[in-house]
Amino acid sequence: MRLTFLALCLVGTLFASPAAADLIEILFERMSPPLRENGGAIMMLEGDQFTATVGLFGQGVGKFQPQSPYTPGTLIHLEAGRTGGDTFITFVYKGQTQSGNSTQGDIQFVTDAFVVPQTTGSPLVSLPFVLSGSISGAGGIHGVGNANLLFTNPGAFTIGGVPLWGGLAADFVIATPEPSAVVLLLTALGGLGVCAWRHMRFRRSFATGHLRAYERGQRDDRPASAQRGP
Repeated sequence: MRLTFLALCLVGTLFASPAAADLIEILFERMSPPLRENGGAIMMLEGDQFTATVGLFGQGVGKFQPQSPYTPGTLIHLEAGRTGGDTFITFVYKGQTQSGNSTQGDIQFVTDAFVVPQTTGSPLVSLPFVLSGSISGAGGIHGVGNANLLFTNPGAFTIGGVPLWGGLAADFVIATPEPSAVVLLLTALGGLGVCAWRHMRFRRSFATGHLRAYERGQRDDRPASAQRGP
């Protein structure tokens, strides 16, 4: 009786426990315009059975670290994102649509470390980043991609006569090869394989033909007595 009671309690506890939130791998992400220190952006996300439009607002509890100005030659990594009331999200996940002020999230981008370029050189830096966070009603999100950073306003600030960058715009991109591209790649590789096979077959046929011709020539060069049978 006691064992039965304990078993029922265990089953009830399992069913009462909340299910673990899903982790959605983001396969495609685009934003416009690029994210800035005090600017907003609209972002499109796609994953397995998941699509979302995310509004990233430029006020409140947004993150963009480090902030301007940027000193050339220094080693930094960029952390940018929006959370809570700084996000407005509409998404479709596993056939269910959800939107509204209650659909908020935590969207964070973190780049690899890089050296701030000189103001006399190219203002562009391209490097990997990681996307992480969560969306209420869907679950956690994760993705990896390439960040295109554009430093702006060179010389807007100076320290000791050294010109600094006055701003930074960050464009975060996640792109997974489309199935058609994969098919084309496999087709091309298959074509190369067929060409290589035909080339090898031709070379073998060519060598075999020469060998047979050589053997016939050797037989024809033998004395007449040796060519006649016994």
